[in-house]
Amino acid sequence: MKAEKIKESIAAQTVPTTYYDIGAAPSEADVPCRTQSALAFIGAGGIFTGVTKNKTSVIIRGVNVEVISFNLALNPSNRIKPGANVPDCTMDGVLFLPAQSVNVKSVADPQYIRDANNRVTNVLLYFMRTNKAQAATLGVRVKFEENVGTTANFNPKKKQGTIAFP
Repeated sequence: MKAEKIKESIAAQTVPTTYYDIGAAPSEADVPCRTQSALAFIGAGGIFTGVTKNKTSVIIRGVNVEVISFNLALNPSNRIKPGANVPDCTMDGVLFLPAQSVNVKSVADPQYIRDANNRVTNVLLYFMRTNKAQAATLGVRVKFEENVGTTANFNPKKKQGTIAFP
């Protein structure tokens, strides 16, 4: 069973105001230093332990728009260090996958929420739907360190997943 919450609010959080077409999302070639993780994408014992889904109305350039957000809770056994060097590998982070996404018009850069020790605890993903009357699916790839909280060793992994709204 995956932990999942949906809430609706009007400007209840600081929402990015810069979005780009999902087709222009940065991509990367397959990286051999990161093997596929066998962990679930979201769920107990997974890369992320749960997701909170939110629909917010905000004003961007004078227009009231709907923004969907996914707040992914990172399992404390795993680590994402965006921008930091991973020995002999690519940097950790989250990328959008246009080919896996459905009814997604545009996305904002992922936001990484950190604790007092500067460790990423949550990843916030924001996007806009092409058609607000239809469900949407956001495809993402996460590059992370598996079980580093337990072993304290670098173990670069990757995993693709999708998250649906609502």
